[in-house]
Amino acid sequence: MRRRESNADSVALAGGSLVNFDSQDMSFACTVVAAAARRFGVALFSDDDIAAHAVEIAARIDAELQKLKESGGLRSVNQAYKAYRLDTTGRGERVLRYDEWMRRYRADLVRQAAAALREL
Repeated sequence: MRRRESNADSVALAGGSLVNFDSQDMSFACTVVAAAARRFGVALFSDDDIAAHAVEIAARIDAELQKLKESGGLRSVNQAYKAYRLDTTGRGERVLRYDEWMRRYRADLVRQAAAALREL
């Protein structure tokens, strides 16, 4: 656990009251949380761990999309873009270019993969 601000020495509780913590209290709280996580089988990850996993997931998705592109396996993705284009045009809205739509599609895949990993 880490503090959001380095000069923070109090925590707001539900109801708005503040409780002051010194570094010894924070150290104890971190130890208790880590012990509880181990006891209940909950994995704790640092921000760096999470960022590394996200980069790994994005790279795997990019590799898979490239394989599909080379093998002609993007037919369903291209059909989804066509349906999006027709629907958006039918509403009189501006249609995203394919590369921008694909960037958003890829970002959605990364978010879905991250959400699935969170539930493991």
